[in-house]
Parts: sequence; structure tokens; C-alpha cells
Amino acid sequence: MEATINQLLVQAISAHQESKLEEAEHLYREILKIESRQVDANHNLGLLLISLNRSGEALPLLKIATEVNPNVIQIWIGYADALIKERQFEEAVTSYKKIIELNPDFAEVHYNLGSALQNLKKLEEAEVSYKKAIKLKSNFIDAHFSLGNILNKIAKSKKTLEEAEISYKKVIELKPDFAKAHNNLGTVLQNLNRLEEAEASYKKAIEFDPSYVEAHFNLGVTFNLNGQVEKAEISYKKTIELNPKFLEAYDNLSILFKDSGRAAESRKIYIKKIALNPDFIPISNIINKGDWQLSKELLEKMCKKKIFDTEKNVNYFIYLWCVFSHKLLSEGGIKELIKILTKLFIIGERNKDIDYLIKSFFDKIDINTVLKLMKPEDKILINLSYCQYKFQKEDFLESEVLATSIIKDARNLISEIGTENKGWMIIRRSLSLFKNKNLARKNLNNLLVKLEEIK
Repeated sequence: MEATINQLLVQAISAHQESKLEEAEHLYREILKIESRQVDANHNLGLLLISLNRSGEALPLLKIATEVNPNVIQIWIGYADALIKERQFEEAVTSYKKIIELNPDFAEVHYNLGSALQNLKKLEEAEVSYKKAIKLKSNFIDAHFSLGNILNKIAKSKKTLEEAEISYKKVIELKPDFAKAHNNLGTVLQNLNRLEEAEASYKKAIEFDPSYVEAHFNLGVTFNLNGQVEKAEISYKKTIELNPKFLEAYDNLSILFKDSGRAAESRKIYIKKIALNPDFIPISNIINKGDWQLSKELLEKMCKKKIFDTEKNVNYFIYLWCVFSHKLLSEGGIKELIKILTKLFIIGERNKDIDYLIKSFFDKIDINTVLKLMKPEDKILINLSYCQYKFQKEDFLESEVLATSIIKDARNLISEIGTENKGWMIIRRSLSLFKNKNLARKNLNNLLVKLEEIK
């Protein structure tokens, strides 16, 4: 029987080497019918299946091979390769560690271990593995690049960013035309506020890869930070030309236009972005008719259907209602605008579009005029939005006086079951509008004492 297995194995290996893969697979499987734990047949068939993108089928074969002959590095490498392809990173880490036990000086395995750890979000452990790979092989380009990426992502301090800079520069020294290294170096330099150097790095990335979308976008960001608005506009437009679905470029271009006083162009760009989501068009049409309730119902249905896009779609919703509200403000539709503003204020926190709307509103309309038009139960929300306006204007003394009063008024809301959540939302936001955080804590403590007395 052993002679038969050896004969079949010779034939199988020969067919495998000649790329007669169907024949080789058949022969390996014939061997396994005779001896299911035959190590060479399990190992070689596993590698063959990996080459055919059938790594899931390869795994049990390679696992048997590691069990039968646990001290052969190449068998463990094949098994780890299949585990990575199947995204079984925990098991791959165990396999790479076994290989390192067998050969501690295998630089590529330290690198692969780092990559598996990185996929598991164990960044500090991955950093150690990449550094070990580099120690064993100083010109290991992929290890230097991955180490730079880890350090750039961790970014604990200026020192960490400077270490990332060193890693990327080593990559570029070894491979000067590595466009991604130039781009990533640019992000590090940008985070270090060395904008002119960042600009040069992004331009170098684009020189080596003219269609490098992220480099064009990052160059636009750097231009914008450096006050070169016209150049930033060109870079954002080039980004969109190369990738019409690059949503962040639409956002930045829209903000650039808004900040430059080009409101119509800003709105046009943002609408283009929203048009990339055809499901949102019916909601946009309803908003343009001013129907809050129906637009909100459609949004809720969309969010249930596409739960992972909820934040993005809520932001679209807020933006379009803010656009509609600015139109009402310019036309003098104050009563209708007040109703929308209170609703927007509830659903949107730390939202730039709502902040801008509040500023535009109170720059033009006196708070006392607004309060006369309000229902009593909504006055607290308008007072809170006015408090935020004062905070934005850096009139911190008045914002703190208003916030203190609002917290007192909110006590009634949190005492009632139907309005408890609204009351705590108002208190939380009011506390964020104190420049003096000790005063904020004092107000919170006073509130808690009063609530205890009521109980």
C-alpha cells in the first residue's frame, strides 16, 4: 500500500508542477482515500486549492498536515496563508507565532504576524512585530510602510508622528516612486502642521500616479488649511472628476463655497452629493414643499431599511431643511421657520449646518420678537438655541446666565414622565454652553440637590 501511495504522490506532484491541476487534485484525493492523514497529499492539495481561490476547502487539509508534522515551517505557512484568506485572523496569529518558535529570524513571518494583528485592531502589538521584521531585514519596504501606517493611525503624540515620518521616508528612500508612501507622508506632515512640506509630498504622489484620488483630495485639504482657496477648489474638483462618488470631496467643496460667500454654488454641490443617493430624492422633494411630518416619516423608513447609512442620511435631511430655512429667512417666513428650527435643534447636535442657521437667524431676528411668536412649551428650546448663539459669538457671560436659567426651567420637564428625556437633553446641552466648567458643575450639583428634595 505504501508503494501505491508513493507512486500516486510522484504522479500528483508531477501533474501539479506541470499545472495539470485537475489531474493533480484527483491524484491527491486518491491518496487521501487510502490514507486520510498522509501529510504530503494534505499539504500539497491544500496549496493547490489556495491557488484556485478555494482556501475554505484547503483549511482542514492543511490543519491535518500541521498536526501530523508540526515542525515543518512550510506547512504552517500554507495553513496561515489559508487562514488569512478566510479572514480567520486569531487562528493566523497562533500559526505565525508557531512558525516564529521554529524560526525566530524569519522576517516575513514577523511582518505577516503584524498584518494579522493589525486586522484584529491590536495596533501596538502589530507595531512590535513590524519593528522586529525591520530589525531582521532593514530594507523590508512593506514592513517600513506598514509601521508608518500604524504610527500614523495611533498618533499618540508629536513624537509618534515623527516616527511615522521616518518610516515613510525610509520607504521612499528604498522605492522613490511609491506613490502611497508620498501621500501618507503628506498626511503626517499635515498633522504636524508642516503644510508646505505636506503639499510637496502630495504633489509627488500625484506625479507618480496622476489618477491617485486620495492624493488630490488631501492636496485640496492642505491648500484649504493654508488659505489657498482657489487651488483647493481645483483639487476638490479634480477629485470628483476622478471619482464622482467621493462624497467627502463634495462636502469640502460645498463648505469652501459657503465660506467664500458662494451660497448658490455650495447648495448646488451638496445637492449633487445627495443625488448620488437616489433613495433620498423623494425626501428632498417633500422638504422643498415644507412638509416636515411627511419628510420625517420617509426618513425613518429609509433609516430602518438602510440602518448603516443612518448618520449620513440624517445629515442630508438636516442640510436640506437648513437650506429651506435659509430661504424662509430671506423671504420673511419667520413663524414657519421657528417651527422648523425647534425641530431641527432637537435632532441635530454639534451640526455645522444647524449652527450656521442659528447664527443667521439671530443675527437678523431679535430674541424677544421670536419669543412672542412661540408656544410656551417651545420657548425653552428657542432660549437654548439663543444661548448657543451667544456661545458661538463668544459672549460667554451671557451664555452662562442663560444656561443657568434654562437648567432651572428644565426641572419641570424632567419631573414629568412624558417630557423627561427632552428635559435631560436640554440640561446636557446647556451644561456644554458654560465656558467656566466649574460653574457648569455647580449648576448640575444644584439641580441634583433640588431633584432629591422633590423626591
